[in-house]
Amino acid sequence: MFSGCVQEIGRVESAEDERIVVRAPKSVAEVRAGGSLAVAGVRVTVEEIDDGAVAATVTAETRRRTTFDEIGAGQEVNVEVPLAVGDRLDGHLVQGHVDAVGKVVGVEEQGAGLRVWIRPPARFVARVVAKGSIAVDGVSLTVAEVVRDRFSVVLIPATMAGTTLGSLSVGQRVNLESDLVGRLVAARPAAAAADVA
Repeated sequence: MFSGCVQEIGRVESAEDERIVVRAPKSVAEVRAGGSLAVAGVRVTVEEIDDGAVAATVTAETRRRTTFDEIGAGQEVNVEVPLAVGDRLDGHLVQGHVDAVGKVVGVEEQGAGLRVWIRPPARFVARVVAKGSIAVDGVSLTVAEVVRDRFSVVLIPATMAGTTLGSLSVGQRVNLESDLVGRLVAARPAAAAADVA
């Protein structure tokens, strides 16, 4: 479990076949082989640690459901280590289980920050709630507005400087994870109806 508060911008050293190697020295110092790491919002299992870099397997299923289908050497990625019991939860509960891939359709300057518009797949729109939480490439953000087939988030300077989101551009694809609590609440009426039937 993660909070969506990115600790470091890492760099992909290689991404070939089903193996990815990410250099993130600050985060790597806090993980162990067999543990988890969030990379661009995708939870991966750390298999090897070597001199500030981790190696992990990325399956065809993960590539199909995330932006990892296009990830390559040199790419910057948001990196976060898992929460420990008792840690401060500054963002929101993030699992690292990507629900959908969205497309950036607008980037507008807004004061010192940026308003970013993202179009998710149609099936995902109902999971996005204005003033609710969402993880974009693993970053915990508040949904500013939902309009028909898209939503916006506003990035403050600290988020722009401390994550990869400050360099988003129109046409770029991003990993999306809906709010866990909202997802469970939405699923509860369906489960209750099934119990009655």
